[in-house]
Amino acid sequence: MCSLRASSLVVCLASSCSRALAQSCRTYAEYTAKPAAMAIADLESVGVALHGPPKRVDWLVGSLPLMR
Repeated sequence: MCSLRASSLVVCLASSCSRALAQSCRTYAEYTAKPAAMAIADLESVGVALHGPPKRVDWLVGSLPLMR
């Protein structure tokens, strides 16, 4: 468990496994276990999420309109 202060910035990397792997799973537990066992290099990155105080997020993304 992690504890974060109010001024903390949280960065999350969203990743995806292959469609074939996802479709081969019969339960949600199996669906979450298979990607967790994969090497990070085998996962496809699909997005990044930033959450925190607006000043810190704005400082990181600068003037990128799609990141606001």
